[in-house]
Amino acid sequence: MVNVQIKKGFSIIELMIVILILSLMMVLTLPDFSRWILSSRMKNIGESIAFGIVEARTLAIKTGWGSYFYLNNDGSWFVSKTPPLNSQTTDATFNILERGNLKLTNKMKLSISPSNSNTIMFDDLGIMENDFKNKPSKSTVFLLSNTGNQYDESDFGIGPIKEITIGLIEEDPAINDIKVKIGVGGAVVTCVDFKVDNNLPNNCKNIQM
Repeated sequence: MVNVQIKKGFSIIELMIVILILSLMMVLTLPDFSRWILSSRMKNIGESIAFGIVEARTLAIKTGWGSYFYLNNDGSWFVSKTPPLNSQTTDATFNILERGNLKLTNKMKLSISPSNSNTIMFDDLGIMENDFKNKPSKSTVFLLSNTGNQYDESDFGIGPIKEITIGLIEEDPAINDIKVKIGVGGAVVTCVDFKVDNNLPNNCKNIQM
């Protein structure tokens, strides 16, 4: 007598149960995943801004020319050369040498201290200028626009920026703000503004500039 083995697959009911379990897992983990995406984006924007400030300072030291770091309201930035302090030249002298294109999402907000400031200016020794009264407090640069070779004018020169906070428009207790702190000489650090006290080295409360 020959034994015939019949291979049995999954039934439709078993497949539906598996799909239901996977769907429930996705629903339960989706909010945490969305928070992780937002938090990572905020951290990346903070690190991008800090990198831009360091680049501006490095440029000033390397060239002995001085430099501007300019922060846009959407979190993007650019670094530009300044003209010699005894020169009257403006537009043609400004060259954009670095730019950061990471931008805030529609759920994020940017807070800058002092309010309305948007510029950090370094002298030819890489020291942050704290007094704009005897320096070009408002200058004109030409930015490449999104349309190609067209140029847009942008005025800048309010500063210096002392602190930048990347946060959410609608507060979420599970997501911490990211801060970029700028010291008196131009040193910069990125930290986390934890909502609970801790002794972590990247806690903004434990960092004095």
